[in-house]
Amino acid sequence: MNIKFIFLLITFICFDAMAHKDRLIRLNGDKLIGLPEEYQPASFDGNVLSISGNKLTFPSCIKKSINFKRNKNLLILSSWYHSRSTLPPYISFANKNNSRLSLLLDMTSLAPIPTSWGYGNSATELECLNKFKVVKESNKAIN
Repeated sequence: MNIKFIFLLITFICFDAMAHKDRLIRLNGDKLIGLPEEYQPASFDGNVLSISGNKLTFPSCIKKSINFKRNKNLLILSSWYHSRSTLPPYISFANKNNSRLSLLLDMTSLAPIPTSWGYGNSATELECLNKFKVVKESNKAIN
C-alpha cells in the first residue's frame, strides 16, 4: 500500500476527530437558536423540548439532577455534523456548575443517550431514562 495514501488517510481521520465541537444553543423566549433547518421548529420552555415535531416532557426524576430553569447556569449544546458511527446528532442539557450530569438526547427521536461520562451511568439514572416518553405532533407516543 502506498505510504502517501496511508499518511493522507490518517490526516483526514485526525482532522475529522479534531473538527468536532459542540455548538452553543441559545434560547430566545422558548425558541432554540442555533440548530440547522433540519431540526426546526425547535423550542424549550423549561419542561417540554420540541424538535421537528417530536415533543418530550422531561420526567421529574431528571429534574432532580439537572436544573432546567432558564437561567445563566443552564447550558444547551448540540452537534449534528460529526460522524454518525459514534453518536447520532444530539442536543445536550447541563448545568454549567456540574457538567458531569450532561444529558444527551438524539435530535432525530429525542431518545435519551446514556453515557459513561454523563447522565446514564448508574442504575438509578438508567431507570430515569426509561421514563422518557416522546410524543409526535399527532400525539401518538413513539417510545
